[in-house]
Amino acid sequence: GEHLAKAVSGYKKVAIITEQLDYALGIRDVFVEAMKAYPGASIVSNEVFPKSGNDFRGILAKVKATNPDAVVLNPMAGVTAQNLLKQLAEIKSWTGYRLYGQYAYIADSAREATGAFAEGMTVIDVPNIAKAEFTAMYSDIESTKGTLKDLATYYTASTIDALDLITAEITKLGNDPVKVQNDLSTGSFKGFIGDIVFNGNNFFHFNTPGIYVIKEGKAVLQ
Repeated sequence: GEHLAKAVSGYKKVAIITEQLDYALGIRDVFVEAMKAYPGASIVSNEVFPKSGNDFRGILAKVKATNPDAVVLNPMAGVTAQNLLKQLAEIKSWTGYRLYGQYAYIADSAREATGAFAEGMTVIDVPNIAKAEFTAMYSDIESTKGTLKDLATYYTASTIDALDLITAEITKLGNDPVKVQNDLSTGSFKGFIGDIVFNGNNFFHFNTPGIYVIKEGKAVLQ
């Protein structure tokens, strides 16, 4: 949410469209708060659609009416994200805005149905993981188990880290969820994704985003 706000901070009028799910709403709430640091930019449209919605024409018409300079798409990944982008692409009379999104649009499959419409779209996601020991494991998984292209490097690395971390914690503390939770909450750990510190939070907070631009149908890390 913070990095999305920074990315669109140079525009005067910004719109965000969010799916009604805790994760997406969390991104939206952080985004709205972070935008307050950029007085030259204002949120002119802040729309929410129901979970797993499939008809966005009404919401898109409302957003279009505000004439935003930038539009942030904030659904969950999957068919909902695909349909939202597809219906936006179908509004041929709406041009002149820059398109932004989050992790839901990293996978090529999320953009395929719209052809070249998403060219130039900026996607804010997690960083790329390029450590040699991880890339070797990543290649081995793909060669033996199949493609990881939709997960990509960070989500694969963080999943492996989570499994390794929980296993190590149970080995050290026993099968006591309270002790494990407390130790995770207050401890400092290392993994493929780097230093892992929760600082009392439920989620690990990464500080360096991955900023991708869609070029020739591919998400290219900037």
